[in-house]
Amino acid sequence: MPTFTLRGAPIHVHAEGEANSRLAILIHGWSSSWYGVSPLLPILKTRYRCLAVDLPGFGASPTL
Repeated sequence: MPTFTLRGAPIHVHAEGEANSRLAILIHGWSSSWYGVSPLLPILKTRYRCLAVDLPGFGASPTL
């Protein structure tokens, strides 16, 4: 998994797709996590490198 930090805190990112493909960043809706966008991944990962982000305080990302 790629590692990202925001204001010194780790941000959880679920990655799928080929590393050298064009990038698609998927951001979940309110009160959710990366899993909320997971139904899109099988389709998108065939053309894009997908990074599904858990915003701070949601999913596996700690609150800032």
